[in-house]
Amino acid sequence: MNSRALVAGGTGRVGAAIAERLRAEGFAVVAAGSADADLRGPAGAGQLVEQALAELGGLDLVVHAAGAGFDWTDIGQVYEKLDEEIGELKTAPQDEVEGELGDMLFVIVNLARFLKVDPEQALRKTNAKFRRRFGYVEQGLAAKGRTPQESTIEEMEALWQDAKRHD
Repeated sequence: MNSRALVAGGTGRVGAAIAERLRAEGFAVVAAGSADADLRGPAGAGQLVEQALAELGGLDLVVHAAGAGFDWTDIGQVYEKLDEEIGELKTAPQDEVEGELGDMLFVIVNLARFLKVDPEQALRKTNAKFRRRFGYVEQGLAAKGRTPQESTIEEMEALWQDAKRHD
């Protein structure tokens, strides 16, 4: 898959709009489950979200809408909307999951704006933190002659907690 390909799977209204915008930005939007869809796992998901936020300028969209008067009046309303979107995601049939996840991510970008946080930078920092901590887990296991696949979740969680204390 080329570096400008993103995975899509649902047909929700926000998901479809995001897919259309991605295509306009020069991305190949790949159907989830296709042979080209290789962004599996936490690292792939983080890469996908980070890439989508960076390429689409998600913050630009919400700032533009807010500037036009299409906005919440206080942060409490944003948290309420986030709770609503999480509830919808939890109960969505599989063919609507992508759209609901897109809706939730869009609300999170709005939340970042209310908190005066750059969502792209926040995600980059979190991805870097995850890479450091998971690297610590892998190194700790390697020191014992083991791989993550040969280890229990309890062993990895203990190393993860140790990584957090050292971070």
